[in-house]
Amino acid sequence: MTLKLNGSSSGSVSIDAPASTTGGADVTLTLPVNDGDANQLLQTNGSGVLSWAGGGKVLQVVANNPFQSTNAINISHNSGGAVGPSDLGADVKLTITPSAATSKILYFAQLSSVGGANSGATIQINTILYRHISGGSATATGASCGTYVENNTYTPHMIVHLDSPNTTNAIEYKLYGSGNYATGGQYAWQRTTGSTQIVALEIGA
Repeated sequence: MTLKLNGSSSGSVSIDAPASTTGGADVTLTLPVNDGDANQLLQTNGSGVLSWAGGGKVLQVVANNPFQSTNAINISHNSGGAVGPSDLGADVKLTITPSAATSKILYFAQLSSVGGANSGATIQINTILYRHISGGSATATGASCGTYVENNTYTPHMIVHLDSPNTTNAIEYKLYGSGNYATGGQYAWQRTTGSTQIVALEIGA
């Protein structure tokens, strides 16, 4: 079936229904209340209600380059075994405030780790991304990076995570560290200018 709309002076616009719908269902689509803004796309809520959306546009970018020295963030452990996760401190966090609750946050972090242990033992080092929404508590996002390193071996840690925080409150993303290593060992995240960067992008839904 075709719905044909004639222009006021000439021409026409036609809307065709498909030959059949899924399961032979009757489908109702409800149009938006206005004509939207430039470059917006028509989206559905899955129940036939249509609205205008930004179509994945990057709305803001927040970057943190805190590593102004070559000092390391060190965690020592003298009895061996597992430790952490421990907050790596103010130098490895950033805050972003979404402009809409439907926005997604694309997060990138890159830094280096190094481990040291007695007798050249192998050390497990993990970097974990936590999210702290204003007014709540810090929770793990499920994103992490882990490596096994030999004594005094540097390895890059990179985390890429697409988050759906569902809030317009300020969000603090911070890195935590954990490890499992031999007695008398330690591991560290290097504060190296140029090789460490933390970035968060707000993407319109």
